[in-house]
Amino acid sequence: MDAEGDFITVEEFEALCERYGKRCLRCGRGDLLLTPDHVVPLSLGGGNLISNVQPLCGGCNSWKNVKAVDYRPDAILDAGSKRAAGAPSVSLRLPAKPGENGA
Repeated sequence: MDAEGDFITVEEFEALCERYGKRCLRCGRGDLLLTPDHVVPLSLGGGNLISNVQPLCGGCNSWKNVKAVDYRPDAILDAGSKRAAGAPSVSLRLPAKPGENGA
């Protein structure tokens, strides 16, 4: 928990990883441990909220460092973040989870 009381739970991060197919959003690998990456780093004023987190493998998270880069294909960009080169500029609808009817 940070000084403002914001935090990300293990359950929230696991659900986020599931949403993106348990793959790193930068390199696409699914065989590596995923780590929570802040789209807009905390040091640049980003929030410690699940809405500011994307799953990246350790190598990609380290490569990104303190840059504000959004690899989420369905994210709405906040001020201070930029879409990664090659990432779609439109929102995408992810497939419904098993048991969801989309209504």
